[in-house]
Amino acid sequence: MEKKFTTRQLQAIETKNRIKEKALELFQSNDYEKVSTTDICQSLNIAVGNFYRYYSSKEEILMESYPTFDNYVNTEFVLNNFEKNTEAIKYLIYKQTNVAEVLGAKIYAQMLRVQVKNEGKYVTESTRAFHTCLRKLVQNAIDDKEIMTGYSAGEISSLILRTSRGLLLEWAMGNGQYSVSEYAVHDIDMILNSMKCR
Repeated sequence: MEKKFTTRQLQAIETKNRIKEKALELFQSNDYEKVSTTDICQSLNIAVGNFYRYYSSKEEILMESYPTFDNYVNTEFVLNNFEKNTEAIKYLIYKQTNVAEVLGAKIYAQMLRVQVKNEGKYVTESTRAFHTCLRKLVQNAIDDKEIMTGYSAGEISSLILRTSRGLLLEWAMGNGQYSVSEYAVHDIDMILNSMKCR
């Protein structure tokens, strides 16, 4: 049964989304550190208290992208049908890196700063939907003999994640000078091809 929202709940969802969109817009066009919650609220003509009703800090807005991506993995990605597990792996990493591209290098660089400050909490947890989905796809690729290796699905998925994170870091440091999602697919393809059953 589909959940029905009251008018007040719908307004709250709309306000939260407006705050997030405006904040990301301001972070993109200005120095993140110089954008205050007051700036965000003034640009929306809302009281600062409204910001804190939905977000505890500017950082929370940045970090919201990770659970949103996990939700995508659980609700949409899993509905795709791929001929091969290796194709699904490449597409999953494409989607991961494409989220950063959509946000932009400037915002993603700030997300990296927040991750370091928070010691990678949540982002690097092995129980994240993104990570468990990737491990399952790698295990299926091993089981279906698409790849052959002496390493476990956990080790291979960790290698893939380190590769995509490293690419994202380099891309953000270079201010997004290239398509990180295209590079990610290329590099993951190289890794998987080196493990193909001959």
